[in-house]
Amino acid sequence: MKSRNSVMLAGASLLIWAVGVNASAAEVLAQPDTTLRNGETALTRYVDTPEQRRKEMNARVRLVQGCMKEFGFTGFRTREVANDPPPLVTGRRFLYVPPAEAARFGYGIDPARAKDFDKPKDTLETTVSPDERSVLSGGGATRYQGRTVAPGGCVGAADGVLQKNAPKADRLLPWQLMGQAADLAARDERVKKPVAAWAACMKGRGYDYAMPVDAWEDPRWRPARTAAGASAEEKKAAVADMECKDQVGYVEDLVSVQNSYEEDLIRQHADELSAIQRNRETLKRNADTVMNGGHP
Repeated sequence: MKSRNSVMLAGASLLIWAVGVNASAAEVLAQPDTTLRNGETALTRYVDTPEQRRKEMNARVRLVQGCMKEFGFTGFRTREVANDPPPLVTGRRFLYVPPAEAARFGYGIDPARAKDFDKPKDTLETTVSPDERSVLSGGGATRYQGRTVAPGGCVGAADGVLQKNAPKADRLLPWQLMGQAADLAARDERVKKPVAAWAACMKGRGYDYAMPVDAWEDPRWRPARTAAGASAEEKKAAVADMECKDQVGYVEDLVSVQNSYEEDLIRQHADELSAIQRNRETLKRNADTVMNGGHP
């Protein structure tokens, strides 16, 4: 059975990791002029940029469509991503947004951007036929109309092309190490001073919070949000929060401490992180080849 439905194949399960970095692991550290409020630290050098994600998702989309066509699904259509997706790392990891953004959305996300984080989870379920699904994802099928279905279907075959000659790598490792560094930084004595200064600033603005997370996750905020966005009370608190963080240098101090832990972890995991770099460089080359009409 053929379908003329349009399918978006850019969900989390189809995310492709890529980064083109040639420096050694010990050299990939945050630079002094890093824009800290955008979320960058030493380990974010191992995380894909939005542009890299877009290029590689589109290469996968193109490969999947070609594979489906080989199985006779000539009406099957995929849609390439026109714009860069949202960044994977932002200042929100430090509980920070620009004060101007806080004034508009409080601690929430711009509704215009929220849709990028809330793609329909049943896109594939509702837009492909059972036959298409079995070839698309494998689904236990090994043959279809006399042709062999690769493990994982056309999606698995696309993965194989993009991963060709790529060394094995644990692509979740940078995220795990960032979490370890964040936990260590949160308990570090050097962070207690800016936290206390922030709390004092907030108290002077009429808010009694001991820790930044207490303000960010105040139970009053989320239930009060509507389709129109955050309440005026939330926006006022969020602006005070961000202005106090700016005033006491909270983000800079926290990032400085967290970076010291991340740099230690980079040195401890130099081999694994080097493998991630080589893996991403290969993925980038393969994706570029696909998008230029070739085959790795």
